[in-house]
Amino acid sequence: MKWIGLSFIGLSMVGCASDPEENSGPDAFLSTAESIKVGELANGELNVDDGDKTDWKSVDLAGGTFALTFTTDKASANVAVGVYNKHGELVGAGIRKNGNDDPLVIGFEVRSAGRHFVRLEHREGGKNIYGVQVDEGSASGPSKPVID
Repeated sequence: MKWIGLSFIGLSMVGCASDPEENSGPDAFLSTAESIKVGELANGELNVDDGDKTDWKSVDLAGGTFALTFTTDKASANVAVGVYNKHGELVGAGIRKNGNDDPLVIGFEVRSAGRHFVRLEHREGGKNIYGVQVDEGSASGPSKPVID
């Protein structure tokens, strides 16, 4: 029952006229989320114009305070980022708006240890390379990933 929110997200994309994930990799869906580790930078690519709209990551977290940092190489990228707990409940969210070069930092609390999921949805802007990292600590504390 608690997975209804994540199920709805997946189903909402099914009704689209063209497949927004036609050229996406295996991390386009929650069921095939790419595993990442706390404190390690994970890179990826999104290109809404070329059929790669969504990436999912999974990360195993203990209880406590965490911060997710998202960066991209394109100021024109508009990307929505959501963090979901093991029950599918949204625990943190933010939007990296186009025209902004600053990293998006989202603080969130983990009350129950387990697998959490990060959804990256490219809304507009050309192809972009991104970095995403989850760190222990408050939103003001983690190091900011740098894309080489």
